Amino acid sequence: MSTHSEIYLVIGGEGFLGRAIVAALAERRRTTGNSDEIRVLDIRRNYFDDDVSFFQGDICNKDDVQAALKAGGQTATVVFHTASPIMKAPEALHTRVNIEGTKVVLEECHKAGVAKLVYTSSASVVYSGSGLEYVDESIGYASPFADYYSETKAIAEKMVLEHNDMYGMRTAALRPSGIFGPGDRQTTPGALLAQRKNIPVLIQVGNNTAMFDFTYVGNLADAHLLCADKLYDENVAGQVFFITNDEPIGMWSFMRLLWAQVGDTRGPKLVIPTFVATLILGFLRLLAAVHLIKHEIPFVFGMTFTPRYFNITKAKKYLGYAPRIPYAEGVPIAVDACLERWAKEEQDYLDMGYLPYFAARTQIIILGFVCFGCPGMFNALNGTGGGGQVDRTAGNNANTALYVCFIFSGLFGGAIVNKCGVRFTMFTGGIMFALYSASYIYINHTGKSWFTIWAGAMLGLGAGVFWTAQGMIMMSYPLESEKGKFITIFWIIFNLGGVLGGVVLLLTNYNHEGPLSDAAYAAFLAIEVCGAFCALVLAPPSKVKRSDGSSIEIKKVENILDDALAILRLFADPWMLLLIPMMFSSNFYYSYQFGPYNGSLFTTRTKGFNNIWYWGAQMATSFALTRLLDYQSLSRKLRALIGVAITFCAVNAVWAGTLEVQSRYTHGASATGPTDYPGGAIDFKDTARAAGPCILYACMGIQDALWNNMAYWLLGTITNDASKLARYAGFYKAIQSLGAAVSWQLDAKNVAFKIQLIVNWVLLDVAAILMFYLSFRVKNSAQEEKELVEDVKGNPDSKASTV
Repeated sequence: MSTHSEIYLVIGGEGFLGRAIVAALAERRRTTGNSDEIRVLDIRRNYFDDDVSFFQGDICNKDDVQAALKAGGQTATVVFHTASPIMKAPEALHTRVNIEGTKVVLEECHKAGVAKLVYTSSASVVYSGSGLEYVDESIGYASPFADYYSETKAIAEKMVLEHNDMYGMRTAALRPSGIFGPGDRQTTPGALLAQRKNIPVLIQVGNNTAMFDFTYVGNLADAHLLCADKLYDENVAGQVFFITNDEPIGMWSFMRLLWAQVGDTRGPKLVIPTFVATLILGFLRLLAAVHLIKHEIPFVFGMTFTPRYFNITKAKKYLGYAPRIPYAEGVPIAVDACLERWAKEEQDYLDMGYLPYFAARTQIIILGFVCFGCPGMFNALNGTGGGGQVDRTAGNNANTALYVCFIFSGLFGGAIVNKCGVRFTMFTGGIMFALYSASYIYINHTGKSWFTIWAGAMLGLGAGVFWTAQGMIMMSYPLESEKGKFITIFWIIFNLGGVLGGVVLLLTNYNHEGPLSDAAYAAFLAIEVCGAFCALVLAPPSKVKRSDGSSIEIKKVENILDDALAILRLFADPWMLLLIPMMFSSNFYYSYQFGPYNGSLFTTRTKGFNNIWYWGAQMATSFALTRLLDYQSLSRKLRALIGVAITFCAVNAVWAGTLEVQSRYTHGASATGPTDYPGGAIDFKDTARAAGPCILYACMGIQDALWNNMAYWLLGTITNDASKLARYAGFYKAIQSLGAAVSWQLDAKNVAFKIQLIVNWVLLDVAAILMFYLSFRVKNSAQEEKELVEDVKGNPDSKASTV
């Protein structure tokens, strides 16, 4: 033990291991009466101790590190560097923290004159996937490394050891295996969550004869203190030490120790023999090698039946290390702490209103009902062709005015949403949908279209901001693994609006042919007003909690013009330029589907009947697609490629079928005469004639859902930053509106139906090819540089909690 006062700095001291080291230092100070000073450097504060000095900062920021090292004019004498992402974190985060961050820490420690540095490495730096049985520190680094986490830890460890005795600083590294204990965010909660899912408890991979080493976090904290105390010993400085509980145990035996603490003592119902598991592992490694699945999958699978335990004689001899807490004591402590933390987090959520109101999922549901009432009803009305009028000219011109105004409000929508908030912008935009529906009552009674065209322009101004807010919420609230699921939740509720609108049209016009009745328009108006007021129920994004407890971070906008210029600069963004054809075409086909097809071929009540199936098909498609987009066993790039391939096939199948139907007619019903489709307008009761065209229209809904879900999902792969996503959403809706404005004018100018069809088909195929190219560029994480910093390990509430 050190006999003189030390100044300790624990980097990552707010996380799992870092907190245990701080506690051990505080306990030693209390029991010995020494005057050691304890400092913590971390990305955010989670604990508030009066006798611990906290410094908030990023280890890649030299000024932050230097401020913690030289606080109050006194330089830290001992540094414990525990900060590191968890194994499954993005590769960019491992590079930034483990390599770049460690380099900064070492450089700043030298500048400050730090005497000792102990680095928390990992036993995985020697694990390549093959068995390790009672190996000691003489074993070399893995070749190849089992995963990128281990590779970056090895690089960092080498740097630390190379700096031993440079500028008078002594260094050493500890290699723990399988850390568990209070504050654990991986081993213990992972095992308990698996128990709740049941299947991992009943199925055992391997014969459970392979031994594995685990380490209680309190024992590892002891090892850090012992190593720091003895760093002036030549047998310690510049050395690495394996640290474990020295109790090798079968992986499944350890899991059942944890499960027994929650009363689950069941044995496995199915045991996969080791030789079969080995064959499966080989296949998984092959899939990972060609990037069809993530590398961590074979890594974790292999660890369940591959031996990995270590000889800790060196640590016992030179550090004086002896594990204080055995499994028999540590496992109950770890499980109780995990269950207590879960209960506290749940109660905190209840006390603070996070469940269910402030939960991200709840907010997505509320958002869905806002869009159910507003654009959902608008879609149902537009789906009749011409807003339900026999002469589609007024509706087409109104839609053109709408989308022209939408272009500008979409471009500036991100700035407005970032400045004014989601509630105000979605409420005002929602009211404009109601105004648009009301305008058709006016045209029913006067025959004049100016009010409808003006209402369309007003809707364009409001809807651009409305959809920008919607896109920001939908893309930034979910975790990366949940984006497909959240899009589906929204899409199903949203499209229920279209289904309900179809029901309204069917019922109010069941015995009525011609333009929609006042009653139909009034029903739309009432539902849209309710939807607008639902927007006021949305919570401010800053108060929303994701499912992992993390918050939504919104940058404060001081100058709308500056933010608007940032949106305009997206025209120079390579990602956005690649996506422009996808955006341009994403609503382009509506004018053809709603006008020349549904609006021209069918009776008024059948238009409503068709809308039920058009929007209903979108709900089912979105649900099915999310199973792919959130399937974590496949790499995100592969999910993107499969999703775009399915969309491409659907586009060509649907438009090929549409071409066959289109070849039978050239115009729809109008004030001057009926459609020239053989047999006249199709009614859904005439099953023989209606079946094919009605089913085809439902398939158009499938294609629409695939296209727009993939578009949103691809946008969400670029970043998780809510403010940037607001700009991206605004840009997306602006380009989408440009395409829609052009397409509605094609119909307004009486461009031949077949020409409209061909333009749509070619545009979608060109956009799909670019979507394929973009999918090849998709990364496994959308973490940007700033986000990477904020997920630095050491924060137990982040996805990158301490080692």
